[in-house]
Amino acid sequence: MRGLLLAVFATITAVVGVACLDVGPLSAAEPTSLQITPPTGPVAIGDEVSFTARLLSNGSPVSSRRLTLSVDGALLRTAGVDANGVATLAIHGDELSAAGARQVTVALPDSPALIGSTAAFVLAVQPAQVTIVTVPPVDGVTIDFGTLSMTTSQGAAVFSVPALGSYDVSVDAASAASPDVRADFVRWGDNVFTPRRKVQVAGTASLELGLHTAYRTSIRFVDQNGTPVPAGQVDSLRLTGTGGAGMNVASFDDVWVDAATAVKSPSGLRESGRNWRVLEAMVSGTNVVNRGQQRFTPHPGDVWTISVLMFNLRVEAEDALFGSAVQGTLSLVYPDGTSHPVTLDASTPATDFNRLPRGDYVLHLKASGLVAPTPVALSRDQTAVIRIITYLDMAGFGSVMLLTVAALFWFGRREQTVAVMSAGWRGARGVFRPRRPALPGLGAMAASAARAVSRGAQSADAKRRSNGSALRRADGRHALRPHAEPVAPRRLTPIFVPPPPPAPGTTFRRPGATRSADRCPHCGRFCSSSARFCRSCGRLIAQAPPRQ
Repeated sequence: MRGLLLAVFATITAVVGVACLDVGPLSAAEPTSLQITPPTGPVAIGDEVSFTARLLSNGSPVSSRRLTLSVDGALLRTAGVDANGVATLAIHGDELSAAGARQVTVALPDSPALIGSTAAFVLAVQPAQVTIVTVPPVDGVTIDFGTLSMTTSQGAAVFSVPALGSYDVSVDAASAASPDVRADFVRWGDNVFTPRRKVQVAGTASLELGLHTAYRTSIRFVDQNGTPVPAGQVDSLRLTGTGGAGMNVASFDDVWVDAATAVKSPSGLRESGRNWRVLEAMVSGTNVVNRGQQRFTPHPGDVWTISVLMFNLRVEAEDALFGSAVQGTLSLVYPDGTSHPVTLDASTPATDFNRLPRGDYVLHLKASGLVAPTPVALSRDQTAVIRIITYLDMAGFGSVMLLTVAALFWFGRREQTVAVMSAGWRGARGVFRPRRPALPGLGAMAASAARAVSRGAQSADAKRRSNGSALRRADGRHALRPHAEPVAPRRLTPIFVPPPPPAPGTTFRRPGATRSADRCPHCGRFCSSSARFCRSCGRLIAQAPPRQ
């Protein structure tokens, strides 16, 4: 019983002590106030927002207290104040998910020592700005962003997105078509290669849209003097661009040339421009530009002026012998094989071909005479002269040749000609013989050489016969053939050696001849005693008494 009473007393004593500790001495709670410094500058959805709040009590800062942060009545978090009574509060980006006016409240709960206080302000949350930039800059590209639709201006489109989330985005690059510009989709900067895609909006952002652009260009041609050349004269034009791209052009009024494209780089997409060079400009089958010498950079609505090599050709036709003008039909054959005929007459002995393309040409002239095709390599203004051998030239040349031959014949065989004219045809049969030149000492030299050869041959034959007889005597065979026939010597063809000329006026008879004959004192041949000239050498024979 005594133990039970002690336990009840201890319990009452503990309860009373706790009550005294909680209540303490009765005193009034201190009032408090909150001072908020709101964020400066615009705030968009998805942005991180931070601001400060200061807790005061009777004008003095209060420390070691915690403040609560609420947005539109939803408690977000708490923050403690420092020794100066200042607390820094933050609103995360995903906590501002929609645009509009948001009520931000900071509060100090009541406590036995401090009376709670509250402070609030309105935070204007703006839509997120999503910017899509085209590379290269192109205007007029239609972009759909969720329910929003815009066209690019100065190469960009800015969308005001009212809330965070995922949106469907599509691009219509063909809508940028204009009289001078065309665009095609290439890629997105974040490695998406389709024009339709989804974009996750978590705040203000920027996207790069890569395009390929082409510009409308006109081409005109001038010669090296700056004079316009009709585009109809140019058959085709071949261009080459940066990166090895090539293009053949046949119509020169509206030419669409690639201008630029988007390529990937470490810092994002960048524009890669394209320059063009002229490789060939074909006119009548020949190239009239220097390869790769002229370069152009495309611009919308630009006009390219290409200089082509065109020259003037003047053709004159004249007599090769007399130099007079010649009439006929002249044909100029172009490098592609086409021809341009022109008539030459007394009024127009020469003709001009203006603005011909650089190249190789052939001139054909049909006239009364002989003329070969004349090739012309046209690389500057020049004059080509065609010289013709006319029939009159051939007649004159033949006449001159005949007169020359007759003159040579007359002066070379004047005495024979006079003899023929005086003796008639029968007497001329023994007059004309080929004349041989008389070289002094040639007969003596030939005779000496012939005698030396004959002596050498005879000594060789005699030695061979003597050697054969000695051998037969040595082996005794001479007894078996006592009447052996001697070895016939080798016959050599003798060299003709003219005999020495007889004394002038010598008269003799040929062996077996019945008529008197004379030997020519010049060549040693027999001649008729009645002939005045040698029938062999044609020279004059000394006068001999006529045959009886």
